[in-house]
Amino acid sequence: MRRRDDDSDLEPPRRRRRRRTKTESGNGPVLILVCLGIGLLVVAGTGVVGYLLLRGKPAADLGLVVGPPKSDLEQLAGSWECTFRDPAGNVFMHKVKQIAGTTETATWYRPDGSVFRVNRVEFELGVRGTNKVFRYFNGWVVDGPGAGQPFPSGEYVYTLEGDTWTEYDPGGVIEWTRRR
Repeated sequence: MRRRDDDSDLEPPRRRRRRRTKTESGNGPVLILVCLGIGLLVVAGTGVVGYLLLRGKPAADLGLVVGPPKSDLEQLAGSWECTFRDPAGNVFMHKVKQIAGTTETATWYRPDGSVFRVNRVEFELGVRGTNKVFRYFNGWVVDGPGAGQPFPSGEYVYTLEGDTWTEYDPGGVIEWTRRR
């Protein structure tokens, strides 16, 4: 065995330095709450953006099923308009139809906007073969030339697609647009 110097045992033995062990801080619950808060903000933000983008749009326009399809009578309810032009493209008459229940009130306007005639009829919708038929009757001229006189009865084939209502009358084709 090797011998040590006499004074070597006077020195205290060297001590190893201990590394500090990491102690867990109380940040775990705080971190969880922060993540949860951010997640809730993202969900709420998505909901707000979705609402702002989709508000006022009918569910049918969004491709959502909202119940049975509306009947033609329900789809016709409201106001419809059409502008009549001569062959040169000049407006000679503007007509607005108001449908309420099974009553149609038609107001004819001159190019200057003054009322030319108002007539009111009752109507019923039917089907003849593959065609949809609009039959009107019990009509009266309410205002304008012939006021107080009966308005002639008649019928025409029609189609209804969204905001376009097309009449196929022996006198020609009239396309109506829903008035907003």
